[in-house]
Parts: sequence; C-alpha cells; structure tokens
Amino acid sequence: MALLFALAAQLADALTFVAGARAGVPLVDEANPLARALVPVAGLGGVVDLKLLGVAALFGMLALGERLLTARSARRYVLVGGALIGLAGLVAALVNVSAVLSLR
Repeated sequence: MALLFALAAQLADALTFVAGARAGVPLVDEANPLARALVPVAGLGGVVDLKLLGVAALFGMLALGERLLTARSARRYVLVGGALIGLAGLVAALVNVSAVLSLR
C-alpha cells in the first residue's frame, strides 16, 4: 500500500509540475536544481522524463527491497521509506498546485 501511495504521489508531482509550467509558473520556483537546469537544455519534456525516471527508480528499489527482505522489521523499513517518498511527492504536488493558484 505504501508503495502505491509513493508512486501515485510522485506521479502527481510530475503532472502538477507540467500543469504549473504550462500555466506560467516561473521555473525559478522549482525546488529541484537539476530540473531547473534541465529546462533550457531538454525543455519541459526532459524534466518530465527525469521526474518519471526518478519515480521508476524509487519504485523499483522499494519493490525489490520488499521482496528481498524477509525479516518483518526489515520490511517495515521499506514500507516506511515508501510512505516517506509518497509524502514528499504529495507535498511537492501541493506546492505545485499552490504556485499555479497564486498566479490568479
């Protein structure tokens, strides 16, 4: 469940980033310096690709860790990690939405 939450929240971050960029939110508001630097080189599509690659890597690591770790306490760490990654994605998505709403 925590892994699905992490995946959904990180995808929401990517989608709200695109919506914000298309709505005119300045990219200097982006907290990720790599994403800010990538826009002039690869455009908005490059940033979305980077965010989705990050989502895939995080999800893969968490899913692999959950399968490899059989001890109950070790699996708990993987689930907590997934929940924290999901929370970070949710906060980032809310910040993106807030930035779009502040343009009005």
